[in-house]
Amino acid sequence: MSLGNKDEAMVEEIGQIVSLWEETELWLVRRYTNANLIGEEYSITNKTKKSITFTEQEFGSFGDNVRGVAIEKLTLPPNEMTRVFIVRGL
Repeated sequence: MSLGNKDEAMVEEIGQIVSLWEETELWLVRRYTNANLIGEEYSITNKTKKSITFTEQEFGSFGDNVRGVAIEKLTLPPNEMTRVFIVRGL
């Protein structure tokens, strides 16, 4: 997912905003699906005037059946964006 490889999974472009925290803007960018897993790629932007630090554990209960979470940049300066990847079991 992080490399944008679309060869071995069905890929659906989403582009939907998701409400999570007031201090951030979170978009579900795309969803990868194969026979066993669903992978979701999100972009998250820090809307505050100070840095925010994230942990993968914060996203561990983000919806059903979460199997793994990866965040590109754990500390996000003001107005910066990073990607979050969530893998779910089917």
